[in-house]
Amino acid sequence: HMYDCAGASIFNQVEMNSQYYESAAAIAIVFDIGNRESLLSARKWYTAVKTASDSGNKLFGVLIGNKADYRTADTVDNRAGIQYEDGQQMAHELGLAYFEVSSAQNQGVEEPFKYIAAEFNKMYAHTVGQADEMIGNDY
Repeated sequence: HMYDCAGASIFNQVEMNSQYYESAAAIAIVFDIGNRESLLSARKWYTAVKTASDSGNKLFGVLIGNKADYRTADTVDNRAGIQYEDGQQMAHELGLAYFEVSSAQNQGVEEPFKYIAAEFNKMYAHTVGQADEMIGNDY
C-alpha cells in the first residue's frame, strides 16, 4: 500500500501511526523547498514511521524536495529557501536517498520511485527466487 498523508494532522495521532505505518518497508517524505519548516518536519515523519514500522532498521526510502522549479534562473525571487545541501544533509542524517523534483513541471518525479523499486528488488529478489523454487514457477 502507499499512503499520501500530505501532512494531515489526523496522521499525527499516535493510535493512527501504527495502523497506517506498521507494515511500512519504505518511505517517501516530500517537503517544499520553499518552506524550511516543511524540511524540519521530515524528521518527525520519519521517526513516526520508523517507530511504528515492523521493518525497524530495514526501513529505507527517499527524501524528496518538491518545487525544484523554484531554483531556475528565470525565477526573479529565488523562492527556494532551502539549499540543495540542506536537503541532502537531512537525508543523510535519516539514512535516506535525496532527490529534488518539480511536480509542476513533471521533472524528476519518477526517479525517487524508480529508486525505491530498485531497492525493493535488491532486498527481496532472493525471496522471490526462493519462493519460485518452492512452487516451481519459471518466468
